[in-house]
Amino acid sequence: MSRSDVAKREDGLAIRGSVQDNAYQAYQLHLGGKDWEDVAIRLGYANGKTAQVEVRQYITRAAVQMDTAKREEVLYLEMARLDALQSALWDDAMEGDTKAVDSILRVMGHRAKLLGLELMAGVDTSVTSRTVIIQGDTQDYIRSLQLVTGGKTE
Repeated sequence: MSRSDVAKREDGLAIRGSVQDNAYQAYQLHLGGKDWEDVAIRLGYANGKTAQVEVRQYITRAAVQMDTAKREEVLYLEMARLDALQSALWDDAMEGDTKAVDSILRVMGHRAKLLGLELMAGVDTSVTSRTVIIQGDTQDYIRSLQLVTGGKTE
């Protein structure tokens, strides 16, 4: 596919061929509440861990390919979604609904993660915008580096 044929998504993730499209579908299913094992079964992955790793690599690569303006746009979109969810649950939580309280805490956790706040506790905040954080084991790290560099690890 040429660069002009790449379909842009509202969330900024671009689709380039069947592997990436499959990873995007897995990402959407997981966002919709499916656990990784269910995602793997539905999309033909060997197991849930494989689906999770492929989605993580896909998101990392898509994020690296986004320009600053698009990253900012996606950040604001996701923050607005989290705000709407929290707002919808707030009154119930304040009246003592423990499920609503739990949901709000998860929303707050996602917001902190999205903003990188959990990473900033006790950390030097002078990192540059070129810093990439890769979670996982050594093999996840190597695969992520290969995705970001187009397969080159020199």
